Amino acid sequence: RDVDAYGEVDGMSIVFNEWCTTWGKPTHKNMMDIADKLKDSKAKHLVIDAGWYKNSVVGDFFPDKERVFTEGVKEYFSEVRKKGFVPGLWYEYECVDADKSIYGDEKYHNMMLKYKGNVVRGVVGLGRRESFWDFSNPDAVKILDENLIKFMKDNGAGYLKIDYNANVGLGCDGAESPGEGLRQHTQRVLEYVKKIKREIPDIVIEDCASGGLRLDPLTLSAHAMCSFSDAHESEDIPIVAANLHYLIPPRQSQVWCVFQKHFDRNRMSYMIASVFLGRVCWSGDILNMNEEQMEQILNAEKFYEKVAPIIKNGKSRIYRTDLLDYRQPKGTQAVVRYSDDGKYALLVYHCFKDSKKLEIDLDCNVEVESSLYESKLTANGNKLVIDENRETVGNVVLLKIK
Repeated sequence: RDVDAYGEVDGMSIVFNEWCTTWGKPTHKNMMDIADKLKDSKAKHLVIDAGWYKNSVVGDFFPDKERVFTEGVKEYFSEVRKKGFVPGLWYEYECVDADKSIYGDEKYHNMMLKYKGNVVRGVVGLGRRESFWDFSNPDAVKILDENLIKFMKDNGAGYLKIDYNANVGLGCDGAESPGEGLRQHTQRVLEYVKKIKREIPDIVIEDCASGGLRLDPLTLSAHAMCSFSDAHESEDIPIVAANLHYLIPPRQSQVWCVFQKHFDRNRMSYMIASVFLGRVCWSGDILNMNEEQMEQILNAEKFYEKVAPIIKNGKSRIYRTDLLDYRQPKGTQAVVRYSDDGKYALLVYHCFKDSKKLEIDLDCNVEVESSLYESKLTANGNKLVIDENRETVGNVVLLKIK
């Protein structure tokens, strides 16, 4: 496929998503404050997540002009661009809240996906239920064309995060079997993603889907990147991000780094190093980051820009001292990614609780060229030795292949 058509043309652009900053309560002021805080950042995309719509009801599509778009929707996007960012929005456009939806009359009922003649009501977390637009119905597609494609295009949005949190079940009507009905529905959904791209050629599209679903090759081929997980603040982030190297290209795996104002230098390094296992997505308490913390963030962006070609195109190997324990990880983990040209390797390592010495035999001889943080790494020929003797720290090291 043409990778330039999927938002990768200028390397590995950095995203800031406000979800873990406002937790669903974005406002015009805090979005502008975030943009100002990131004035020296290399972040390209500034994304408003769930919470920009008026009634916080999936499917209503009414922008909140009292909190978020107080100066107007188009004016907001224009202001973000003037501050140097590409504005983006979150949509869960395939679904309609089945319990609170404004679409309660027969007309809209007929535009929903059905199983055995009844509207499908998929269960989301905490018991909320959603129904699903029938993409074979022209009237349903027209509503989406107006409220997504036209809305994004007319207002100047350049980034779209597509979420999908409900369970559609085992099948739906519309074909010779429920399973075939569901396959056709899924195909139509994917074709609609491609339609968005045709209508807004410069848009970058992220696949979220409950923060880590729909990671199949066909779906990935229609998106610039995907959310690797909803592991926003937990210690298992580097484990999940590393394991996804088995499944999807790191250039499409968006890894979240959520900052908190109480993080010390070690904890900052732990979180920051994780994003070098994929695409960078910053979030969290950015407005309260002190000068030293902001310096770590900006230094990481410069280092990321330097090593991005290895992340984008390379081959990975994972090393661990201990058996996997996602919730309470122990020992040391290292991911070595060899560049396609055979000139460099990128080492991303994390020390968990009870960190241990990790010795790695590489496929080649290397020497340390540079590192994001001061490191106790030793490189001797083809052998790397990581012996930090610290907990909850991370680092990124660029190795030159001899």
